[in-house]
Amino acid sequence: MAPAPATLHAAVMARLGPQDAADPRRGLAARALARRVTAAGVGLALLAALLAGLARRRARATA
Repeated sequence: MAPAPATLHAAVMARLGPQDAADPRRGLAARALARRVTAAGVGLALLAALLAGLARRRARATA
């Protein structure tokens, strides 16, 4: 494994944009968490829609 170039850290940090001074990864972690929360919300909405469709289908079959 080859060592990273000396300027790689500076180049990566420059592309990240504004970050919290306490932890430069904080912005990245917040975005990753937001993506996961959004995906979970979409998944729950999909599950609720599927369950509602199944309940409606069963209600029509018995009526």
